[in-house]
Amino acid sequence: MSTVLDRISDSQGEVPIRHAAPLLPPLGQRVRAARKRLALTRRALAEASGVSERHLAQVESGNGNISVLLLARVAEALQVSLADLFRDVSPRD
Repeated sequence: MSTVLDRISDSQGEVPIRHAAPLLPPLGQRVRAARKRLALTRRALAEASGVSERHLAQVESGNGNISVLLLARVAEALQVSLADLFRDVSPRD
């Protein structure tokens, strides 16, 4: 029996968490690319966003999960939208 912790929702209904894991590496790659485009160190991004360097490193490596609220702070510091970070990425890919 699945619980609420075993699934997330998207516009087409609930998606098992195992299908959400493929979102993390491309998200991390986009965060890293945006950071490098602005010539920011991870430390500078951490200071600008209020997200720890360690957490940013985990996100950029595709191994760390991040809340939408923290990701919004990162996106703002990177001068991109949340939509830009998720563009063309699907949990079903």
